[in-house]
Amino acid sequence: GKTQAVQAQRVRVATTTLGPGAPAIRASGLLEAKDQMQLAFKVGGVIARFYVDEGASVTRGQLLASLEQTEVESQVAQAREWAEKTARDRDRAERLYADSVVTREQVEDARTAAAVAAAQLKTAQFNSGYAEIRAPANGAVLRRLAQARELVAPGVPVLLLSDAGRGYVVRVALSDRAFLAVMLGDAVDVELDAYLGRTFPGTVSRLTRAADPRTGTFDVEVKVAPQNAPLASGMVAKVTITPRSDSPALPRVPIGALVEGDQAHAWIFVVDADGTRARRRG
Repeated sequence: GKTQAVQAQRVRVATTTLGPGAPAIRASGLLEAKDQMQLAFKVGGVIARFYVDEGASVTRGQLLASLEQTEVESQVAQAREWAEKTARDRDRAERLYADSVVTREQVEDARTAAAVAAAQLKTAQFNSGYAEIRAPANGAVLRRLAQARELVAPGVPVLLLSDAGRGYVVRVALSDRAFLAVMLGDAVDVELDAYLGRTFPGTVSRLTRAADPRTGTFDVEVKVAPQNAPLASGMVAKVTITPRSDSPALPRVPIGALVEGDQAHAWIFVVDADGTRARRRG
């Protein structure tokens, strides 16, 4: 039979590179302060005013909000009047007891009522000092959770404050397989949409040990080094985690060398030792 000449085809050769045994993990999240504090009034009342707006930087001890003093002062006045009345009743009962007009039990009841009223007055006076909110640390106001002239109950948060001294983190959700590859201290590259083209170094600072029951994912916290850039909670972040691995470095084949593939299998062309011919390998 006839033989048909095969036309040789020139190919471009690329070298492999060594890369980590475990692939990088990519995820997205929001930048936020490491510590966020919900601030509330210890006593209830009508909010007189806020002295800061959302986004404002605050210093430790700075006045942030206050209640209407009229109501607070009224509570102190009522407690004082009751304490004074019960004290007079106690003194009267003791004089009458000395004259054998009332019983010892009635005297003890009067003394108890006076002691309770005195304690209530001290509590009202103490609480009057908490009719305002001051910043417990340097930070920034992330959100106001109430409005001026609004009636709030004791302990209901009205301000969300960040603690600037604790730095910023990005919290991301990973699948179980990715989560198992991550360890505390792993290096992370953080890209912020607000700083295009700039990468911030970070490290994995916290790992949860239970999956979110709603999503089945695991939360990972990444601490970000600010690199003298002004950061703010809410910035969109993309993180690339480089897991540490006990596996030796593996050769990385350029993507252009993959010419055929079928699910988990792929074929490439490898150059012979003499460098003159490329053969298909799988």
